[in-house]
Amino acid sequence: MMHLQVEPEIRKGINHMKYALNHPRKFRVIQKLKEGETLTTEEEEKGMQRRVFAAFLIGFCQATVCMVAEVQVIFFLTSLDDLLDIIRKFVSMAIVVRFDSMYAASMPEHSIKSVVGKKVHVKFKRHMAL
Repeated sequence: MMHLQVEPEIRKGINHMKYALNHPRKFRVIQKLKEGETLTTEEEEKGMQRRVFAAFLIGFCQATVCMVAEVQVIFFLTSLDDLLDIIRKFVSMAIVVRFDSMYAASMPEHSIKSVVGKKVHVKFKRHMAL
């Protein structure tokens, strides 16, 4: 049961990592420069790599934390003897795993919430030879 609770969160983390690696140009430098100032290609490339790594790291942390939580819950629940105690602890741990989603749902209105549930347009640029 815990796997069914955690699997969508792990899948989201893996999709974030895949998107960051497959679409590095989506993380270009978008900043206001002073008049007459320009970025060199090397500076732009270095900044883009940092942002791609940060986006990848967010997805990696989400997937890793969920997998670790799932394993810890399994170990903890298998150490219990009473069925009622197992059910209570499972419900409390399932809430802990879903805490980030509950926190995001309780946030006041924000412009970023308008993209919730929308599909990300993904372009497949890798071609495999058959």
